[in-house]
Amino acid sequence: MTNPGPGFAEELPVGVCRLDSRHSILEVNTAFLTLHALARDDCTNRPVPDVLPAEFVENILRIIRVAQVERRTHSCVCSQPATVGVSRQIKYVASPLGRSEVILTAVDLSEDLAEVDELRSRLGRFENFLD
Repeated sequence: MTNPGPGFAEELPVGVCRLDSRHSILEVNTAFLTLHALARDDCTNRPVPDVLPAEFVENILRIIRVAQVERRTHSCVCSQPATVGVSRQIKYVASPLGRSEVILTAVDLSEDLAEVDELRSRLGRFENFLD
């Protein structure tokens, strides 16, 4: 099946792609493309190792295999080194779909983690003030 274009999981606020049994991307939503700075035509019908960041591939393939073989959802968080500013933390979740397909979701946790760090910093300053 070829990617029908925009419409696949577009209502979701997270990146989503559907993979076949050989780990090739069948469908992908715009949020996934944006998160990874990809064009739809650059990733459809291509294997995950050819599309996603090299430093993530080993972990992503591991969770995909767990989803396919053990038929259960599995996740990992991958850290992308900072090029400018803060590094990115992306959580990937692989879930089984049908007999051999997998749904892979991706969420950038960086903003949430930055907010947590800011709250910890504020709490530390407040505790210093109280002391």
